[in-house]
Amino acid sequence: MNFIQSCLAGNNMQQALEYINEINNNLNNTRITRYCNNEAINLILSSYINKAHDADISTQISVTATDFSSYRITDLCSLLANALENAINSCIKQCDNAAPKDNKRLITIKLFEKITKYAST
Repeated sequence: MNFIQSCLAGNNMQQALEYINEINNNLNNTRITRYCNNEAINLILSSYINKAHDADISTQISVTATDFSSYRITDLCSLLANALENAINSCIKQCDNAAPKDNKRLITIKLFEKITKYAST
Protein backbone atom coordinates (compact mmCIF):
# COMPACT_ATOMS: atom_id res chain seq x y z
CA MET A 1 0.00 0.00 0.00
CA ASN A 2 2.89 2.36 0.74
CA PHE A 3 4.23 1.75 -2.75
CA ILE A 4 0.86 2.55 -4.34
CA GLN A 5 0.52 5.65 -2.18
CA SER A 6 4.00 6.78 -3.21
CA CYS A 7 3.21 6.24 -6.89
CA LEU A 8 -0.01 8.19 -6.62
CA ALA A 9 1.66 11.03 -4.69
CA GLY A 10 4.32 11.22 -7.41
CA ASN A 11 1.66 11.14 -10.14
CA ASN A 12 3.01 7.79 -11.42
CA MET A 13 -0.43 6.43 -12.25
CA GLN A 14 0.82 3.84 -14.74
CA GLN A 15 3.24 2.31 -12.24
CA ALA A 16 0.53 2.20 -9.55
CA LEU A 17 -1.90 0.58 -11.99
CA GLU A 18 0.67 -2.04 -13.05
CA TYR A 19 1.33 -2.91 -9.41
CA ILE A 20 -2.40 -3.18 -8.65
CA ASN A 21 -2.89 -5.40 -11.72
CA GLU A 22 -0.01 -7.63 -10.62
CA ILE A 23 -1.54 -8.02 -7.16
CA ASN A 24 -4.96 -8.76 -8.65
CA ASN A 25 -3.50 -11.39 -10.99
CA ASN A 26 -1.75 -13.07 -8.07
CA LEU A 27 -4.97 -13.03 -6.04
CA ASN A 28 -7.00 -14.39 -8.94
CA ASN A 29 -4.61 -17.35 -9.10
CA THR A 30 -4.91 -18.00 -5.36
CA ARG A 31 -7.37 -20.57 -4.12
CA ILE A 32 -9.03 -18.97 -1.09
CA THR A 33 -9.50 -21.31 1.86
CA ARG A 34 -11.95 -20.40 4.59
CA TYR A 35 -10.07 -20.49 7.89
CA CYS A 36 -12.34 -18.09 9.78
CA ASN A 37 -15.28 -15.72 9.36
CA ASN A 38 -13.10 -12.83 8.14
CA GLU A 39 -12.49 -12.72 4.39
CA ALA A 40 -9.44 -10.45 4.60
CA ILE A 41 -7.69 -12.83 6.99
CA ASN A 42 -8.69 -15.80 4.80
CA LEU A 43 -7.17 -14.03 1.79
CA ILE A 44 -3.88 -13.26 3.57
CA LEU A 45 -3.57 -16.77 5.00
CA SER A 46 -4.46 -18.43 1.68
CA SER A 47 -2.03 -16.31 -0.29
CA TYR A 48 0.95 -16.91 1.98
CA ILE A 49 0.16 -20.56 2.58
CA ASN A 50 0.13 -21.06 -1.20
CA LYS A 51 3.54 -19.34 -1.37
CA ALA A 52 4.83 -21.65 1.36
CA HIS A 53 3.55 -24.74 -0.46
CA ASP A 54 5.11 -23.50 -3.71
CA ALA A 55 8.44 -23.44 -1.83
CA ASP A 56 7.84 -26.99 -0.51
CA ILE A 57 7.19 -25.74 3.02
CA SER A 58 4.57 -27.64 5.01
CA THR A 59 2.00 -25.69 7.00
CA GLN A 60 -0.31 -26.32 9.92
CA ILE A 61 -3.08 -23.77 10.42
CA SER A 62 -5.50 -23.39 13.30
CA VAL A 63 -7.77 -20.36 13.52
CA THR A 64 -10.20 -20.48 16.43
CA ALA A 65 -10.52 -16.73 16.96
CA THR A 66 -13.95 -15.48 15.95
CA ASP A 67 -14.26 -11.84 17.03
CA PHE A 68 -11.88 -9.48 15.28
CA SER A 69 -13.87 -6.31 16.02
CA SER A 70 -11.43 -5.04 18.67
CA TYR A 71 -8.69 -4.61 16.07
CA ARG A 72 -8.28 -2.71 12.85
CA ILE A 73 -8.40 -5.47 10.29
CA THR A 74 -5.74 -3.74 8.17
CA ASP A 75 -3.32 -3.85 11.12
CA LEU A 76 -4.08 -7.50 11.84
CA CYS A 77 -3.64 -8.46 8.17
CA SER A 78 -0.36 -6.53 7.96
CA LEU A 79 0.88 -8.32 11.06
CA LEU A 80 -0.06 -11.73 9.65
CA ALA A 81 1.40 -10.98 6.23
CA ASN A 82 4.67 -9.77 7.72
CA ALA A 83 4.97 -12.75 10.07
CA LEU A 84 4.21 -15.24 7.29
CA GLU A 85 6.58 -13.60 4.82
CA ASN A 86 9.36 -13.67 7.43
CA ALA A 87 8.64 -17.32 8.23
CA ILE A 88 8.68 -18.32 4.55
CA ASN A 89 11.92 -16.42 3.91
CA SER A 90 13.53 -18.00 6.98
CA CYS A 91 12.52 -21.48 5.85
CA ILE A 92 13.92 -20.87 2.37
CA LYS A 93 17.17 -19.50 3.81
CA GLN A 94 17.44 -22.42 6.22
CA CYS A 95 16.93 -24.84 3.33
CA ASP A 96 19.72 -23.16 1.35
CA ASN A 97 22.10 -23.82 4.25
CA ALA A 98 20.94 -27.37 5.08
CA ALA A 99 21.88 -30.74 3.71
CA PRO A 100 19.25 -32.16 1.28
CA LYS A 101 18.04 -34.77 3.78
CA ASP A 102 17.43 -32.03 6.39
CA ASN A 103 15.01 -30.05 4.22
CA LYS A 104 11.96 -30.65 6.40
CA ARG A 105 10.37 -27.25 6.84
CA LEU A 106 7.14 -26.45 8.67
CA ILE A 107 5.28 -23.25 9.48
CA THR A 108 2.65 -23.53 12.21
CA ILE A 109 0.02 -20.79 12.48
CA LYS A 110 -2.33 -20.53 15.44
CA LEU A 111 -4.67 -17.57 15.70
CA PHE A 112 -6.77 -17.75 18.82
CA GLU A 113 -8.44 -15.63 21.47
CA LYS A 114 -6.84 -15.56 24.88
CA ILE A 115 -8.92 -13.78 27.50
CA THR A 116 -9.58 -10.53 25.57
CA LYS A 117 -6.36 -10.46 23.55
CA TYR A 118 -5.34 -12.20 20.37
CA ALA A 119 -2.31 -14.37 20.25
CA SER A 120 -0.51 -15.70 17.23
CA THR A 121 2.23 -18.29 17.25
